[in-house]
Amino acid sequence: MTFQPGFNPFQSQDIYVNKAYHEQIKEFSLKGSGEGEHEGISGQPFKRMIDAWLLAVALGSITGLPAPDLTGVAVTKFITGSVLQRDLDAICFLMSIAVSATNDAYIVDNPSKMIKIASGFAELGFPILIELSRAGQLGATENLARGLVKSLTPSPS
Repeated sequence: MTFQPGFNPFQSQDIYVNKAYHEQIKEFSLKGSGEGEHEGISGQPFKRMIDAWLLAVALGSITGLPAPDLTGVAVTKFITGSVLQRDLDAICFLMSIAVSATNDAYIVDNPSKMIKIASGFAELGFPILIELSRAGQLGATENLARGLVKSLTPSPS
């Protein structure tokens, strides 16, 4: 499938995060709060909040659990899908996650459902992301990088 320049099915979708994780992803992101002093890159592994959310989606998707429905969970809108404009890799990732989770290729025609699935996986992934960021004596960036490498490196046979 070839996408046209500017393709973004999530353009008008609101992206939500559980209120319990909202402050944490703001702290992990350089552009989280918009203003103010930042701890520096060591304490903020992500340039944008959406980057933290995308990693949480990825981490949640590999747990083997189905994406939970966030209906009834206190959530906060933190951005719209327009942030994904010109980020075809992220768009394809979200579409692939939705197809994989539902075994339905036609889900790509429903951006709202795809975002709901991704948000469910983010719900599963944020505790992992936060734990990895705090596990160790270094800053959040170094802890997260080391934790990801350790958890994603296959064990020798």
